[in-house]
Amino acid sequence: MYTTHFTDKECLILKPGFVIPEEWIIMRAPRVNDLYVLDMSVATTTTGQAHCFVSRATEKESRLWHRKMGHIHLRKMNHLVHNDLVTGVNIKSFHLEGECISFVLKANRRKSHTLQSKSIQSQDPWRDFTWICLVR
Repeated sequence: MYTTHFTDKECLILKPGFVIPEEWIIMRAPRVNDLYVLDMSVATTTTGQAHCFVSRATEKESRLWHRKMGHIHLRKMNHLVHNDLVTGVNIKSFHLEGECISFVLKANRRKSHTLQSKSIQSQDPWRDFTWICLVR
């Protein structure tokens, strides 16, 4: 498992270990305005070998992003990240087992709206009767 080390100027992606000798550093990402930028087009490696970084979300991460995105469908989540339509998501593939419990509970609570016509019948026969008193 690779580890990362952040300094005030850059981010280091490391092989497993506690000591940081120079030969262990795989790539460097300089810090620009409080953001660590890893530009893969100009990235240099210390070993001279190319590396491929693929991020697939775990079940827990997928459920977390599913909730953060407002319980949208899994296909829509994958469409958004594959086409770079959302920022801040560093995962390229989501997968979930089963259905979202919120969706199941919401579907069970839904009731169709039935329009009921109600007529009000008055039992008071004097309802339309008005008393008028003339005062001189």
